[in-house]
Amino acid sequence: MNVSTENDLQRLAEQICQEISSNLTDGASQIARQTLMALADFCCLADRLPDKQLAPQMVANLASQLKSVRPCMGAIAGLIGCWQERIASLTDLRQASAVALELVDCSHNAVQEAVELLQTVLPRSGTLLTHSYSSTIKQLLAQLSTDNYRIICTESRPGNEGRRLAAYASALGIACTYITEAQVGIVMPKVNAVVLGADCILADGSVVNKSGSYLLALAAKAHQRPVYVVCESFKQQVFTAEALTLEQHAAEELELPLLPGVDVLNQYFEVVPAELITDIVTEKDLHLSGH
Repeated sequence: MNVSTENDLQRLAEQICQEISSNLTDGASQIARQTLMALADFCCLADRLPDKQLAPQMVANLASQLKSVRPCMGAIAGLIGCWQERIASLTDLRQASAVALELVDCSHNAVQEAVELLQTVLPRSGTLLTHSYSSTIKQLLAQLSTDNYRIICTESRPGNEGRRLAAYASALGIACTYITEAQVGIVMPKVNAVVLGADCILADGSVVNKSGSYLLALAAKAHQRPVYVVCESFKQQVFTAEALTLEQHAAEELELPLLPGVDVLNQYFEVVPAELITDIVTEKDLHLSGH
């Protein structure tokens, strides 16, 4: 987009918010990094405005909007919060842009470190069950021995993100079984551990993730299987589920014809209680739940 005026920049800000809000394909970490990269570009464009007092305010306004555009994805608010802290004393928007890009690299490194730490508590071989599509779980698969592990992944309706993870496991040569969420109880006796990414870690130790995660955790508890959540530490939030609005999306995604008296619920995210989680693993530490 050719940006030369305040109105152009405002339209770009609206476009960025819309793109982040409508991204139902990528995981929270990836979307958070995309958000920071968009902020980095926006800083450089805002720096070209002749009004040098207006430009920083427009950047601040966009950052504030982006922090709340996907409330279930704590990664976005967490990364932007880190960025705001680091640029608090800066007046140069190009420096602020550089800091945003540095944090994108930090995010990638955090994922790698969290995955390495998770591998210290996983069984050395066996079957791992996961849900939806997480860039962190994707990184884990890239580091697993193809000889020692089998993956079971759910389709994760309505977006069917599990298809992407199954395709990735296939490309890596990792044996994979693809199932519907309804089959979780059937396969759980064969599972050695459940591994999940997270969109958000709440203050009480519970986790927000794609709907269906709660079912996996309940089935794991019934069969006494560990549930490990792996993610970056900046997904940690200071609030609990009561303060969170869980995203709902278009009923049409479930492909049910209009029927008299029938309502459709298409809630994308849910809360997995802390008592169902064995460990939360970040790049900083293992957070044993004690349950």
